[in-house]
Amino acid sequence: MDLQGILAPYAEDVFFATYWEKQPLHIRRQRQGGYFRDLLTLNSLNRMLSELLFRVDECKAARDGEIIPSSAYVAEAPMRVMERTAPDYVNTARLLGLFAQGATLVFSQLSHKWHPLQVLKQALEKHLAATVVTNVFLTNRQSRGFSVHYDSHDIFVLQLHGAKRWSIYASPLALPLKSQAFGIGSVEKGSLIAEVILNAGDVLYLPRGYFHEARTMDTVSLHLTLGIHPYLWLDYLTDLLRRVGHQTVSLRESVPRNFLGMPAEQRMKQLRDVASDFIDRPDVASQVYASALRRKREASMFSVHDHLSAILAGHDLAPGSRIAKREAGAVLDTVRRRNSIKVKYLGQTFVFPSSYEPMVEAVQERSEFTPGELPGRMAPEQKIRFVAKLIGAGFLWTLPENGFGGASTAADTGLEPCAGLHQGENSRCGVP
Repeated sequence: MDLQGILAPYAEDVFFATYWEKQPLHIRRQRQGGYFRDLLTLNSLNRMLSELLFRVDECKAARDGEIIPSSAYVAEAPMRVMERTAPDYVNTARLLGLFAQGATLVFSQLSHKWHPLQVLKQALEKHLAATVVTNVFLTNRQSRGFSVHYDSHDIFVLQLHGAKRWSIYASPLALPLKSQAFGIGSVEKGSLIAEVILNAGDVLYLPRGYFHEARTMDTVSLHLTLGIHPYLWLDYLTDLLRRVGHQTVSLRESVPRNFLGMPAEQRMKQLRDVASDFIDRPDVASQVYASALRRKREASMFSVHDHLSAILAGHDLAPGSRIAKREAGAVLDTVRRRNSIKVKYLGQTFVFPSSYEPMVEAVQERSEFTPGELPGRMAPEQKIRFVAKLIGAGFLWTLPENGFGGASTAADTGLEPCAGLHQGENSRCGVP
């Protein structure tokens, strides 16, 4: 599943031109109730609740517009391990007891526990250049969890099971910022503009700022909400100004104390002159945007596909071993110094001699290579150690004889290929 799968039959260019950040969209899929079965089912959720531990910060319960305090479902007396208190865990029986009494249960970032959601999350983050949050909502029959509100992020609602009636109201506040989140100000909902029923397989897109509320009818409802947090122009210009400010003296000068006393035309001219110092820097503009995307990606990436098996396979690296990047678009964050080059990836930092710079560039530019093919006069053992470090960091992996990376190293490492904690209904790595 990817963005086009979510939007079908709408084309992406039509969606972005007509609906994105502009107006709601309801996509109906008659007689396609199993459209999202590969993402998550009631059976999958039932097994997770039966066999996995959930922390309190991963769950929320609400009924008739009121948030139920976590004390109603937290496990008693958290155990102590090595003189430290373990995190508060959910008493699943008590949590599901609240569901039986009409509460809506929210499972925050369930992608951390269920691999199909993680795959979707990462695909959308890459495609939309945004942070994506995956929250799953379980609501009993004839129930309402949350009162009417708006979100300060765009949402895609994917109806996985059952049906839910949504009331959508006009947005008096267009595209609110996080600092304008619901409840901070006194914004009232606008007029009712639509009432839609989401059936299994349907999708509802709501731009941030649109008031909405939802309730079930005669069936239990399970839906996935994808919260989209894009990189705004405001974020970009703030980052750009901060970066250029470190390099440009004029931006570090004080605003004239008589600025308000100047004629308006003179004030605007001075402002334009200062702004030109950071607007006319295309090289820096590209670097700032690329850096922001990298930060977003690293902030939401907690695991790497078959990382352990790749590291173990790397123990047998040879000058002729075939190596590739895990992701075609992945880049290393590099800082060049006088005698060294610092490399960062997924929160890990490595410092190499400056003579390694051609190798750093090569592993980013080449789609496939062997350690022996890397440039530089280093000994083969040094090149192998360099590659092994980047395999350990999750940037590279070995390519076996059949051409598939990572997972097929299982025969040599003794590990079963597994892309995450849970892969799906029939996965050997998933919930049995």
